Amino acid sequence: MPTDYEAFVDDEAVRKQIAAAKDAEMTSERYVKAIIAKILSADEVVTFGDIEEFPDVSSRSHIFRAANQLAKRRVITLDESGDDSGVDFNIDGIREVQEQSRRLKKREELMEQL
Repeated sequence: MPTDYEAFVDDEAVRKQIAAAKDAEMTSERYVKAIIAKILSADEVVTFGDIEEFPDVSSRSHIFRAANQLAKRRVITLDESGDDSGVDFNIDGIREVQEQSRRLKKREELMEQL
């Protein structure tokens, strides 16, 4: 499992989850990309305020929707405890996604052999 942020985003499981978040109903692809890009450029936790610095990204509700879709797919963590919500990559969450994918693939292979 990659540990640096660029390798994290380059991982196949992460890319699939990001694509699914982009395709989610009521979620703007532009906002999903802005969240990923801002975390990549900062290399640490970023706030919704940081994300709003991107051109054409000004709606907190759209940022929140995109962040929720990414968090639902375990790509990012979403911390709403402070004055400004923070997001960061969820390395442990993607490990879980990868493990589930491996188990599913193994089950499918076993079923084909029966």
